[in-house]
Amino acid sequence: MNMKTILLLLSLTIFESALSQKIDEADVKRIVSVLSNDSLEGRKPFTEGIEVAATFIAEEFEKAGLSPFHDLEDYEQSFQLYNLLPVASVLKLNGVSVPADKHIYIGEQAHVSWRKMGALEVHEIHAADDFATKLNEARNNDGRILVLVDSEHEDQFRRYHQYFSRGSNTLSTQGGNDAVFMVLWDEGSV
Repeated sequence: MNMKTILLLLSLTIFESALSQKIDEADVKRIVSVLSNDSLEGRKPFTEGIEVAATFIAEEFEKAGLSPFHDLEDYEQSFQLYNLLPVASVLKLNGVSVPADKHIYIGEQAHVSWRKMGALEVHEIHAADDFATKLNEARNNDGRILVLVDSEHEDQFRRYHQYFSRGSNTLSTQGGNDAVFMVLWDEGSV
């Protein structure tokens, strides 16, 4: 047999093997039903639901005859995930303390200190501005960002404050000084 014939037979064997594994609609519904069940808590990190989902997926991989990745003994790939919860936040602008309910920290560092101004980028969200658009523009920048939010946007600011006070998940706590501080202000007060 020549090399072309061997490659053709090998390709047909692989193709036939792939065709023999049919996707069963009932199986798909069963798997989606399990993984979307409310008892799995959205498979959110740091919940029992994520552990149950991981075990279920590993069992399904084994049933399907899949091998663990590279040199792993099982189907799980471990990594560190940190949940950063704000404990205390102190902010001073021009030597004046800003109350905790008037500023928001958005970032992934366990500790941030901007004692020297350096390359601080300041954005302003005025009363007539679209809050979400302006905030997204500011957050799309790297570095140290200060966003001054006009008090006309206080309701939206409060919603963001509540959201970010829940903390954030990150793969590393070793970032640079990249962070965003939002401050609720009255124009002319800072």
